[in-house]
Amino acid sequence: MNGRFIKGIILFLIIIQITSLYASKNLLVKAEETRILKIVDSSTGMNNASLGNETAPMPAGGLQFTLKILLDGATSDLMTWQVGVTFDNNSLKCTNAWVPGDDPSYVFNGKPEVWVADLTHQNVLPPQVVIGASLLDPSQSVTVESALLCMMNFTVLKVGNFTISFLPTTEYTWLSQSTYDFIAFTAEDFAINVAGAKSKPVAVFSYSPENPKANETVAFDASASYDPSGEVIVAYLWDFGDNTTAENVTSKHAFSNNGQYQVNLTIITVDNLTAFVTVPLFVGSVPTALFTYVPIEILPNEEVTFNASESTSTNGTIVSYFWDFSDNSTFTGNGSIASHRYSANGIYWVNLTVTDNYGVYNSTILELQVGVLPVPLFLYAPQSPIVNDTVTFTASESSGSAVTLYAWDFGDGFFENTNVSTITHIYYGEDDYSVVLTVFDLEGLHASYNQTVSVIAPTGEKARPDYTPQMVFGVSAAIVILALVVNRFRRKKEEAIDI
Repeated sequence: MNGRFIKGIILFLIIIQITSLYASKNLLVKAEETRILKIVDSSTGMNNASLGNETAPMPAGGLQFTLKILLDGATSDLMTWQVGVTFDNNSLKCTNAWVPGDDPSYVFNGKPEVWVADLTHQNVLPPQVVIGASLLDPSQSVTVESALLCMMNFTVLKVGNFTISFLPTTEYTWLSQSTYDFIAFTAEDFAINVAGAKSKPVAVFSYSPENPKANETVAFDASASYDPSGEVIVAYLWDFGDNTTAENVTSKHAFSNNGQYQVNLTIITVDNLTAFVTVPLFVGSVPTALFTYVPIEILPNEEVTFNASESTSTNGTIVSYFWDFSDNSTFTGNGSIASHRYSANGIYWVNLTVTDNYGVYNSTILELQVGVLPVPLFLYAPQSPIVNDTVTFTASESSGSAVTLYAWDFGDGFFENTNVSTITHIYYGEDDYSVVLTVFDLEGLHASYNQTVSVIAPTGEKARPDYTPQMVFGVSAAIVILALVVNRFRRKKEEAIDI
């Protein structure tokens, strides 16, 4: 039995003992000296802050700030603490909460403890973030005049005035002594003012189905539109591109003919700011774009013939073929055949866009290599590897102009890229593995080669993958048990609380 496992068992027993004591003891609030829980700005130490600039709009993604939760006032025999905060979750988001254990001002600095934070309940009522910590040894409880409990990162998304408040005491927010008595305190809120110039709203909409047919009802939804400043959107104006319009955040419309339509949405906020977005919508099946080319192996300045005759349109006929040859050359024609010459070695991505007589279009793209391709080849040893053997792969027989990269797919879900020709790999299960080697040269030209590697089990055994899990017990147990302790105090108490 290893040391880590023993420590885990000991930690588990300690936490179980603490939990049992909490569950069995009457929890009374012990009133002593006046003390205050404070939320302050990490940079100023004040319980308020101002962010933003009235001349600049709210940046995309909002503004970030960091808070400290402080305990201010003489406090003795502190063993456990928990704080919960709430806020306007339409305007504020907590992105992190943590215990700064290395900070000398942290209340349990240098003492064995366990802590847990819960950021997953920001979209419930009330919105909440809860974090707490407990010493593992009650005899090490602390006495402080003031101390840092935890820190939190927030992002504010809107302009305005907002408050971050403590959740109710003894249910979400509390301090406890080693005798399991609550410690009395008062709490101060944190106020933040966010300034910013009025930002233009953002118009966004979706529709379904994605590929409607003529006379099929299409549902449009603009509910994802928003105003960064938090202003209310009061009007949604639709223009469907076929001389019909509509209003409201959602709308339905059927297009009587196949074709391409430019659907426009305009939104207006309560302070009369506007924004619009235009999206092309294709009614009818989009055409299928396909092409081939010859020759397959291409040299510089050699004529390449491209054939798109397999492209089709179920709506009507294809009337335009637009070719982008990826070397700053393009060609548009009404025939399916095109030709082109490439002046230099390299990789080219040829894009074909076909358009039918309704204006509906679609594209496809193929990779084309110009130049003499490298020739990959590899050997491996041993020839009949056993499970857990080290297999050596050698690709030194590969040829071509200066191979710069060897990309290996070992057929068992593992991949590796290297600039040397020899590599080793271990197979943990009996099977036939398709190993693929792809080699690349200086110009990016590449080719692949594959072989099947048959891995056999040791004589008389049925091999299984040798994946041995390692159990990390102590930390997981501590976090789970602390979560139980935290949840204990988030429930309503049946006992009378005497302050």
